[in-house]
Amino acid sequence: MNPAMKRLIIVLLAFAPFMGFSQLNESVWILGGDKFLGQGFRKWKFDAVLDGRNSFGDGNPVRVGGLRVGLEFKRVHRFGIGFYGLSEIQRDNFQTLDNGVVPARLKLDYSTLYYERVLFFSRRWEVSGTAHLGSGQIKISYDNPKDSTVTFNEEPIDIRILETSVSAYYHITWWFSIGGGVGHRWIEDTPVELGNIYDSTVYLVKAKFRFGKMLRAIRNKQVKNEY
Repeated sequence: MNPAMKRLIIVLLAFAPFMGFSQLNESVWILGGDKFLGQGFRKWKFDAVLDGRNSFGDGNPVRVGGLRVGLEFKRVHRFGIGFYGLSEIQRDNFQTLDNGVVPARLKLDYSTLYYERVLFFSRRWEVSGTAHLGSGQIKISYDNPKDSTVTFNEEPIDIRILETSVSAYYHITWWFSIGGGVGHRWIEDTPVELGNIYDSTVYLVKAKFRFGKMLRAIRNKQVKNEY
């Protein structure tokens, strides 16, 4: 984990004791004008989301598993750290260090700092834009052409990543939402022989369970009216 992410984790932990004490009675800007936040909104909240999506690698569909953890400020600002991994892809013509060409398996894992801005929200809808900036590694392995029981692992390749997306949620109930979106991922520092293997469009299909909200509603029924 890089130093910037370590510092952000410290900040998140430092804010933890104050999550339940700050409330708002002001407005924030969204598409369509200012939106009034009544006394029911907390100024700071935790933001924890299983952040999976679909994408492409080397022209083939891949799954992206992810988790992001951070803070939400005034309902419309969300920021924190994310951890992601792409499902393994196959490349039939990978060039090894000794100039051989073999079928290889590639795996990309990365972590990011993210910022999400909620652009619109209502009782039924939420629309937002998100940017990720981070770094990771491409790990490459392949079988020995002369002995398939022996696996070689290349030195991991360090990369930098930028991803932007726009997504929308529809709130089916006060505790469950479904949504989708689209974005793009750019990778820098990829070796020439791999090309833009991970530069790709990103498709998001999401489902959100608000477990924290459900727990709070046990003691406070008015939580159901927050959106």
